[in-house]
Amino acid sequence: NTAGKSPVDNEDENIVNSEANKEDIKSKKLKRKYKNKKSQINNEGEQKPNDAESNSFLEGKSSEYTEYKNRNSTVIAGDSMISRLQGWKMSDKSRRVTVKSFSGAKVEDMSHYIKPSLKYKPDNLILHVGTNNLRSNTPSEIAKEIEKVCSIVNHDSPSTNIAISQLIVRQDSAELEQKRVCVNETLSSLAKSKGLKLIIHNNIDSNCLNGRKVHLNNRGTINLARNFKNYLDNLD
Repeated sequence: NTAGKSPVDNEDENIVNSEANKEDIKSKKLKRKYKNKKSQINNEGEQKPNDAESNSFLEGKSSEYTEYKNRNSTVIAGDSMISRLQGWKMSDKSRRVTVKSFSGAKVEDMSHYIKPSLKYKPDNLILHVGTNNLRSNTPSEIAKEIEKVCSIVNHDSPSTNIAISQLIVRQDSAELEQKRVCVNETLSSLAKSKGLKLIIHNNIDSNCLNGRKVHLNNRGTINLARNFKNYLDNLD
């Protein structure tokens, strides 16, 4: 209604209405554009993937996914002596290394601890355990318990290669250190008789131990990791 309004007021109102119409038209265009885009996305989502591309992914043609999926798997299982190892640092495109450390574990405990890992049939198993048995068992008893664990591995995962890691030097007790040496000698004989691999740690001495002279310091951990990695490299 323009009655009683001045020409200037009518002009201002026309300008406002014109601007409102422009905004309304612009809004409708944006809604229409969004609707068309949404419809296009939905249609694309319903399209079946190209068979060649799909097969290439599933079959792993030039696919890093499959390359990593098909890596050899290695499990390093043991007591707290291996707790500072980082499996990903020993892994590469051809192998995946997982460290399973169980603090305070004795040899007989590993019969249960390794069960979940054996479920996935690892290509290699490195067993490092026995230090916590030195106070309570003879070298012969420790070796027999380790042999039992190896038998469980052979039963549950026959294709898994087993390596026994010798016990690491310790300087907290002369008596325990002497028993450790005897255990390693017994493990060497066991490995030969059973056709098992043996990992020796001659590069780990008293300088590789922490203040309590039992566990490894940084240098010792690096040498231990290097020994395991060298063993795996020789398998390739």
